[in-house]
Amino acid sequence: MKKNNLIQLIILFILGAAVLFSLLLPQLPHINNNKEIIQLSMILREADNALWSNTRLGLEQASNEFDAELRFLTLSKTDDYNEQIELVKREIDGGADAIIIVPVNPDKFSDWLETQKNICPIVCIESPVENTDLTISPDGELLGSKLAEAARHEWRGNTICLIDNSGLRTGIKTRIDAAEKTLKKYNIPVKRLVLSDNQIYTNLPSLLLQHNSSTVITFEPYCTELAAKCKENNKLDFKLYGTGVSTYIAGCMERGTINAIAAWSDYATGYLAAQNAILLSRDKKVTFNSLPFRIIYWEDMYETENEKLLFPVIS
Repeated sequence: MKKNNLIQLIILFILGAAVLFSLLLPQLPHINNNKEIIQLSMILREADNALWSNTRLGLEQASNEFDAELRFLTLSKTDDYNEQIELVKREIDGGADAIIIVPVNPDKFSDWLETQKNICPIVCIESPVENTDLTISPDGELLGSKLAEAARHEWRGNTICLIDNSGLRTGIKTRIDAAEKTLKKYNIPVKRLVLSDNQIYTNLPSLLLQHNSSTVITFEPYCTELAAKCKENNKLDFKLYGTGVSTYIAGCMERGTINAIAAWSDYATGYLAAQNAILLSRDKKVTFNSLPFRIIYWEDMYETENEKLLFPVIS
């Protein structure tokens, strides 16, 4: 009888100790495995976020996996530098642990950052910015050169027009500069058309006629969409080489409106930007070179690897 009582006392003691330990466990910092939730802000340069839908999916996936809360912010007016800076300030003051940004004006943004102290990690998409921590984008020089090579292989002997809507975006300008340099190396006549987004659609037909051009290269997704719409709606006959992936661009490839594109995964862009921003906010060391991209010709668009980029299925 005494033996049974002893056993019962031992069991009760063990159960009591287990309850007490479970109550103390969350209060022990060296044992608590719960990670602090990171506040992550993504700031675009556009008013419309349609072109960034797959990028956002990647951002959200990485945020879920790495314990972060994501704020996805657009501007009220596209390419408004002052508004973008105000958003950056607001997010920092609001406690953002890291910021991902598609910069409107990389040079001015770099100058502003130089005046700031104790700023959170900042990761750029599209254009590199000095004084930031990382840039997630393809190699601009290589991309521009490869697009130029694609156009050269089907060159009709007249002027190749490069649409320059880069404005102050150094990442896009780098692509255009590289394409121009590559084409001139082969003594191909090149005309750089500096146009606003609105002018691409309205002015392109007359400019192609004026410069005797039957080949156009674009260097960012929205510009590619506008040039394709202009070609289809005006029933124009020119070869179009573009950049980026969207539902509309994929449809234009199917119809033969776009001859080739430089394509990369927008989902991967978002995922890597969020992942690295979160790691930086936790004082982890990160390294990144450039996003891989592929030149996809319309006749090869249904090859397995190309199809994955043009028609991504995000689970």
